[in-house]
Amino acid sequence: MRISKRKISETAFIFFLLIVFVNSGCERLISVDVTDDGLPPAVPSGVQILYAGEGEIYIDWLPNVEPDLKEYLVFRRTNKTNFIQIDRTKNSSYWDDSLSYNDIYYYKIAAVDNYGRQSELSTEVYAEPKNYKPPREPRFLTINGRNWEGSRSVYISWQPNIETDVEGYFIYRDTIAGFLADSSKFISFSHPAFYDDTSAKDFYTYYYYKVKAVDRGGLTSKESGEVFDYILEIPKQIFPADASTIDYFLYFEIKTISVPADYEIVLQNNPFYGEVWRKRISVSSINDTLRIQFDSYIMDLSSTYYWRVITYSQNNSLPNSISQLYSFNFK
Repeated sequence: MRISKRKISETAFIFFLLIVFVNSGCERLISVDVTDDGLPPAVPSGVQILYAGEGEIYIDWLPNVEPDLKEYLVFRRTNKTNFIQIDRTKNSSYWDDSLSYNDIYYYKIAAVDNYGRQSELSTEVYAEPKNYKPPREPRFLTINGRNWEGSRSVYISWQPNIETDVEGYFIYRDTIAGFLADSSKFISFSHPAFYDDTSAKDFYTYYYYKVKAVDRGGLTSKESGEVFDYILEIPKQIFPADASTIDYFLYFEIKTISVPADYEIVLQNNPFYGEVWRKRISVSSINDTLRIQFDSYIMDLSSTYYWRVITYSQNNSLPNSISQLYSFNFK
């Protein structure tokens, strides 16, 4: 009995392994014979443009039904170019991005089977991905005032926009909360979704930031939410003094800075790594001597140890100021 217009070869076949999940939760493998018919796949049909705009085009088509189908090839041209293959996909859809707003793009699709046979190209579809709307405002901003071994800045970052035509981000700053992100508050442009503001250097000054996204067509988003932080001084390290030789001790001593903050002592057995102990505490006293109990035990008294103090602006998990490393030895 003839069951298909495609002649079935009696000599070539492949096995597809299907994973079948049984009620017991175990997996077992079942082999299914799929024969080579010796013919290329059918031409993909139903090709259509589902979306075009903002430098992006989304195409889909009806899936081929051949059991030996491997993938699809995507071909594209413009008024200035001939059709060339730009990609391959196992899905019956394709998202093309980073396109020119003002060019018309033409597409054809071909199917390929497991034996490398390729179908004829599909009918042609086309679209122009014009720039209609601005990007979404940047979201999930974080901020970190930094005074790291004397180098001061304010670092902000945010979630990158998902639009593929985003060119970058406009950065705005003020020292007053609730400011309007206009040209008078613009300070810089950033391609990546972060910015290190090295012009912000004053201690204890609140710096407020907002960000806007801009696309390749010059359309800008609404302003982001506002974030703020300030830069803290580095506390003075009192004891142990740098390069000192001392008896075993029970307390580190530092001088607190001019605002309430969190302080963290970090002890290492190497200038670069080898953390031995750390302790973080919240302190409201300012410009005062602070003793932080060393509630651990050093096993090797013959080694050189290194310590630094880190401050955190309150309710921030990122270091604000970081001191230099001080070293000490035991007698």
